[in-house]
Amino acid sequence: MTTSTRAEAIPASTATAAIADASLAWRRAALWGLLGAKVVSSWGVQWDIQWHTVIGRDSFWIPPHVMTYAGVVVMVMLSFGVLAGMTLRPSWRGDDVVRVLGLAGTRGFHLAAGGIALTVLAAPIDDLWHRLFGIDVTLW
Repeated sequence: MTTSTRAEAIPASTATAAIADASLAWRRAALWGLLGAKVVSSWGVQWDIQWHTVIGRDSFWIPPHVMTYAGVVVMVMLSFGVLAGMTLRPSWRGDDVVRVLGLAGTRGFHLAAGGIALTVLAAPIDDLWHRLFGIDVTLW
């Protein structure tokens, strides 16, 4: 009577294919999450413009800012989360993986992470602009 473990019963190619499928499903879910967060953030920006036009400059914690930056936080977590996952788990990588600044991932997720990183870096510059020149909505 022989006993075999589950790892022995599954051929290596099948296990590799299952990992690749899981990685692809995870990346697709992250992509949909990025799109949803972008929609939420965009709605927040549009609401923020209307808020500043009607009410004027207010604190950082107004609802439009919370909505905008909640979307930004989700985008940061998803884009850098996928890159971290692909960097730490080489089995998740496919043929389309590139390394940028030590992070492994697809070109699309690198582009998303870079774009949202620029958005985060631009927030203090935007605040400085408002402090120096006022509300930009009224300047147009």
